[in-house]
Amino acid sequence: EILRVISGSPTDVQPVFDVIVSTAATLVGCDRVVIMLSDATSFWSVAVATTGGMVVKAKGERMPIDPKENFPSRVIRSKTTFHSPDFLAMDLPEHEHEQRIHASGEYRSGLIVPLLRADECIGVIALIRVRVGAFSPKEIALAESFRDQAMIAIGNTRLFNETREALEQQTATAEVLKVISDSPTDVTPVFDAIAERARVLCGAQIGFTTRFDGELMHLGGYHGTSPQAEAVMRGSFPMKPGPGSINGRCFLARAPVQIPDVRLEAGYELNAAAQAAQYLSLLAVPMLLGGQPIGVIGVTRSEPGAFPAKAISLLQTFAGQAVIAIENVRLFNETKEALERQTATSEILRVISESPSDVQPVLDAVAERARLLCKAEGGRVWLVEGDYLRGTTVYGPDFGNTQYDALLPLRTTSVAGRSVLERRSIHLTDVVSLIDSDYPDVRAMQEKYQHHAMLTMPLLREGEALGVISLLRKAARAFTPGEIKLLETFADQAVIAIENVRLFNETKEALEQQTATAEILRVISGSVTDTQPVFDAIVQSCRRLFAGKAVALAMPKGDMIESVAFASDGKDRPKG
Repeated sequence: EILRVISGSPTDVQPVFDVIVSTAATLVGCDRVVIMLSDATSFWSVAVATTGGMVVKAKGERMPIDPKENFPSRVIRSKTTFHSPDFLAMDLPEHEHEQRIHASGEYRSGLIVPLLRADECIGVIALIRVRVGAFSPKEIALAESFRDQAMIAIGNTRLFNETREALEQQTATAEVLKVISDSPTDVTPVFDAIAERARVLCGAQIGFTTRFDGELMHLGGYHGTSPQAEAVMRGSFPMKPGPGSINGRCFLARAPVQIPDVRLEAGYELNAAAQAAQYLSLLAVPMLLGGQPIGVIGVTRSEPGAFPAKAISLLQTFAGQAVIAIENVRLFNETKEALERQTATSEILRVISESPSDVQPVLDAVAERARLLCKAEGGRVWLVEGDYLRGTTVYGPDFGNTQYDALLPLRTTSVAGRSVLERRSIHLTDVVSLIDSDYPDVRAMQEKYQHHAMLTMPLLREGEALGVISLLRKAARAFTPGEIKLLETFADQAVIAIENVRLFNETKEALEQQTATAEILRVISGSVTDTQPVFDAIVQSCRRLFAGKAVALAMPKGDMIESVAFASDGKDRPKG
């Protein structure tokens, strides 16, 4: 019957324990049979049967292992069978607890057999009688057979559960890897999947992941509690790594960290979140890349106590997968950004080649590409015009198609002005805090656009600042080193375009002047007796070269001045 129950209950040992104590109480003729399991410090009952084999509910109350207090502790420590025909006949000077129990006369004899696994005692089977008398060799052998059957059931269940857990872990690993492959550009789905799988496989209440951005920790996946409790936790982020949270402790330690009971943990600061989510114990494992922490994965439980070693191992596996996902996304985005930069650079070079005489299309392209690739809401190119900066492009759609403040005084009280005058880039995470002290000229624009982060890059040619590129972000979020370097590239391209147009126009003007001079000399050589054709050629060339509306050539005639040649944009020659 016991073997049948064992074969029919491969995942749950409790039915086996119940039939063992019931059968033992009947066949051995005991008034009480108890199976107790133990760990390193305590033992507790898991199955109880009384006279006639009646199974009753085990209390499960944990008792400390102390050989001076009770016989089960002695058996657990000695790993040997205990047999007493009469408790009252024993010399029990140290067992005060057992003296009180057996002096009551309720139980008089007992047999306690250890449950041994690989030289480790994991519990006992205790057979107790009201009557006085020794257990016969057959009864002891029968008790030992029950012990063996209990160990078979425990072993079967352990192997089955280990196999099931291994399969679940492999399945979870495969699922996470699939999420990684399906999300090459975004790590968020991966962090969500890992938090959920970790919660389930660790038998935890909550699973969570956090990501470090170089300065602050951000909460990623958070699964296993109510939306209200999750909102309380998310309200605590972002945060700097510190001892006030298990994420911060794990990050600083670069090793697994546990908090067995937050109620007893000095310095734990997320008590409001703990109370909202009703968790008491926590475990966290760092995500390490090249030995440096880049995030944390963890779980919580509603009951206090330490987590088993297999939970730590499982979280470390997930942490490794999270690092793979982060690296995949980073490499993918770096490749994508490099391609976008190359594409943008080639596009601007194409615009430069197609617009040799007009710099405006190039500046428009530079401002727009810089705004998009540097993830800014606004981008503008300013050119130096005397004591002013003139805005030659408009900001992006989030800032409106406007020429607001298109002409700025060239002075250090604006970010763009200071960048030009000091010939250096300026990077501000939040300009609002500096408006009163350093940049009062920015106040009106900031109040209109509500931007915070700013980045400016001067357009330098041989040490001279021709203008500046300015980028704006609404959020107080710093530009990355890669974005700053990219803006420097765009600034160089803008300078190339400006120089190309200047050289092109200078060459064009010089050619036009030489052509005009040659034409006039040709007219002179062909009209040695008449100056009028020469005068007409001169005014026509002047109007064309100076883009004049009208040009007149006058000569003195006595006390008067006589107009001898006139050229206009097509209107009749004025009289007089």
